[in-house]
Amino acid sequence: MARKLRSKGNSIKQIANTLGVSKGSVSRWCNDIRLSEKQKKILTDFNTKIIKKGSLVASENKKRERRKRIEYFNNIGLNKVGLLNPRELFLVGCALYWAEGGKTQRKTVFINSDTEMILIYIKWVTECLDITKDRLICRVEINEKYCNKIGGIEKYWSEVT
Repeated sequence: MARKLRSKGNSIKQIANTLGVSKGSVSRWCNDIRLSEKQKKILTDFNTKIIKKGSLVASENKKRERRKRIEYFNNIGLNKVGLLNPRELFLVGCALYWAEGGKTQRKTVFINSDTEMILIYIKWVTECLDITKDRLICRVEINEKYCNKIGGIEKYWSEVT
């Protein structure tokens, strides 16, 4: 049966699973059977597909783990720091502006892509500097490769800010 399956182009692993034997046994039983180029290509394409699927699963697992770690450390930070009082907000805002703010123009500029940082900066500007939200202008710059997603990006930042 193993030789027949191998002659049809099945992989050693598929045959072993079908027959409930080891891959080594199947390999020994079928080592003299040569696959056609077409059969080899089918097996290669199948293996490539499986590898890509495994990579996607691994990537999603890593993303999920990273999100969990971020959430965990965010919770630790919130528990340790708590809510900022007005003085602390003023100092944090000054530090953010010092680190990420534009200082060559006669306007307040803040350059960052972190949503939370932008929200803290907006809170600082409105609460500590008494600048009303209607005076704020948000400019988003994106990489060319995201040009086809401009609508979604604009919607996201409009909702966030």
